[in-house]
Amino acid sequence: MAKPQKIYHRLPGRGTNLFQHFRLYEGEDHLLLVISSGYSESYKRFFYRDIQSIALEKTIAATVWSGIWIFLLLVFGALAVVSTGGAAVGFAIPAGVFLILLGGNLALGPTCKCSVKTAVQTEHLINFRRLRTTRKVLIHIEELIVRAQGVLGPADVQQASQEIPSRAPASEAPPAVDPLPIADVPLESPPNARQE
Repeated sequence: MAKPQKIYHRLPGRGTNLFQHFRLYEGEDHLLLVISSGYSESYKRFFYRDIQSIALEKTIAATVWSGIWIFLLLVFGALAVVSTGGAAVGFAIPAGVFLILLGGNLALGPTCKCSVKTAVQTEHLINFRRLRTTRKVLIHIEELIVRAQGVLGPADVQQASQEIPSRAPASEAPPAVDPLPIADVPLESPPNARQE
């Protein structure tokens, strides 16, 4: 019996927040975002023909985490150096853990924020958090979008700009409306005002 052909291919990157897991799949004519909470799943589709833009922004999260790991590494490393016996080993173990976390964070590279925009929604893709991986995936997604939407050449751009209606000339602007007349009523002086 022949194996069924895969409809979706999972793209790199996995994101989580407190209660949900996010995964992105490539389909034949759309991207599928799967949001799983352990006991249920929800799906969002982004058709290649409808995607207007994908925004990618570098963030400082990796730098912040590196600063935290360095600080903790220095604290526990210093305590391990000044301590003796079992206390030194007790401080050296967390220092080693923080060193591994710092190395892993540096190896993964800078962090980023990515979102996809269509005519009806803008969705933050939480599963793309590292810049290096996200750029590779976006190059592939761009190819799929170009295949679905085509590419605008210089002649297409010029034709589209000519089809945009120009603003109406100032002579055709709607006539100005005269303000309503204000009755000429004398103002009364406030009761506490001094009479001269």
